[in-house]
This record gives sequence, C-alpha cells and structure tokens, in this order.
Amino acid sequence: DPTFGKLFDIDLSNPLSADVVTAIFAGLFIAWVALTGALLTRVEITVGTESGARSNRRYPPVWAWGVPIGALLALFLLFLVMQARALFGGDDYVQRTANLTYSQYAVRGFWQLLVVTLLVIVVATAAWWFIDRDDAGQRRTARILLGGLCAATLLVVVSAFLRMERYINAYGATRDRVFGLYFEVFLAAVIVALIAVGIRFDARPLVRRVILLTVFSALGFALLNPDHLIAKTNIDRASSAQKVDAWYLGSLSADAYRQIQRLPEPARSCAVWRLQVRQPIDPSWRDFNVSRNRL
Repeated sequence: DPTFGKLFDIDLSNPLSADVVTAIFAGLFIAWVALTGALLTRVEITVGTESGARSNRRYPPVWAWGVPIGALLALFLLFLVMQARALFGGDDYVQRTANLTYSQYAVRGFWQLLVVTLLVIVVATAAWWFIDRDDAGQRRTARILLGGLCAATLLVVVSAFLRMERYINAYGATRDRVFGLYFEVFLAAVIVALIAVGIRFDARPLVRRVILLTVFSALGFALLNPDHLIAKTNIDRASSAQKVDAWYLGSLSADAYRQIQRLPEPARSCAVWRLQVRQPIDPSWRDFNVSRNRL
C-alpha cells in the first residue's frame, strides 16, 4: 500500500526488480532454515511400538510462537492506524485524493481484504500445531493474539464492504461488484468461524462448518437473485441520476426481465430486444427456466 510503504521508506515502484526479488528469496530461505532448526530443537516426537502405544510430544514454549504472532498483530494494528482515513474515508477521501477513482478505491480494498484473510488463515493454522491446548496460559495467550488478528481482519472486511458499496452507489451494480460484496461477506463468515474455534479450542468442527458455510452461502446467493437485484438497483438509481445503461441490463439473464419492464422508452425496448435475442430459439426440457418461460 502506498501510504503504508512510505512509513518504511521502501521503494516499491518496481517490485519485480532483481534487487527486490533477490532480497525476498534470500529472506525467505534464511527464515525457513532458522525456523526449521529452532522447531526441530524444541519439538520432540516419540513413536510408540507397533501395538499402538501413544506418542508423546513436547510443545515449544509460548514465546516461540507468541513473538512472531504478536509482531504480526502489531503490524496489522499499525496498518489500520496508518490507513484509518483511507479505510473509512469514503466519498470525501476519494474526491479529495488525486489520481484515485471509486474503482481503484474498491479494488484496492478487495485485494487488501483477500491478502489479509489468507495470511490470517495460514498463520492461525500453522500456530495451532504449536499451541499446548492443555496449558491454560497458552490458551489465553493464543486467544488474545489470534483473536486480535481475526478482529483486525474483520475491520478490513467492513472497510472493503463499505468501499464496494460506495462504488455501486456511484456507478451502479454489476455482476462483478455484487459478487465482490458476497465474497467479502463470505470471508467475514470464515473469520468468525475461526474465532469460534478459539472460544472452545476445538478445531474438529471447523472443516465441516466451512463446507456448510460454502454450500449455504452459495445457495443464499442464488436465492438473492443477483441479476434481478442488479437491474432493480440500477433502475432505482436511474431515477435520481437520470442515467441507465440499458445495453448492459439487456446482457443480464431472464431474471431481470420484470425489472427491465420499469424502464422508460426507448431504453426498455433496447434492453428487452437484447435480452430476448440472446435466449435459445428452441430450448429442450433440460434448459427449462422459470424466468425465461415468463418472457
């Protein structure tokens, strides 16, 4: 992020330059060797006999995983403080910042959210294997640090959602923008599922919850009828903005037909013509669709 990068005075104008790439690979290699050696000295696994004797594991001390997670949490908080105006500045921030559009504002927030969420999931999953869940002190420390990471991520989710909402209010709804809103809400639900793991310190139901969450969120998105919602949002917005992209509305599915009927002429005829000409001429019973049947 440009604002956050200025804090460390790092020139990232060409992130693919030889110097930057070399430094990244050298840093990752050194970190991998150092961490692997440190963990091998702290983690001891004793394998039992073939009769099925249980294996004993010695967990690393709390500082071994608490320090890097705490440093990451501090970095997240510093990022949120530095970016508070950008994260929640809204219309005023976009209009007052040079060379920044609503599209860039929303897209930047979406990618920040995606990177942060993936990072938190990877860190929480890796840390889970090094936490002694029978130790009350380690459980409390893990709840504070990992819970703080999840809470900071939820703030980024809220910011990304508000950015995309302002983008839609400024330029109207499209399939990509509506899907972006849905995906941001889905990532927030995944983070909440991670928080639920930390409450009871039981990760066994996590995979089942994420699978159910994925299935039901996809069904919910379908029941939301996104094409109908897109057409309704753009037509309602047209009453105040006096602008509507009838050609784009005609590219939607038959679900948008009832809303397209609300358009004034000649925009309605244009959108309906494009919608009808894109329908199959002689569809089979396998292609039956309720909205298409109502055309």
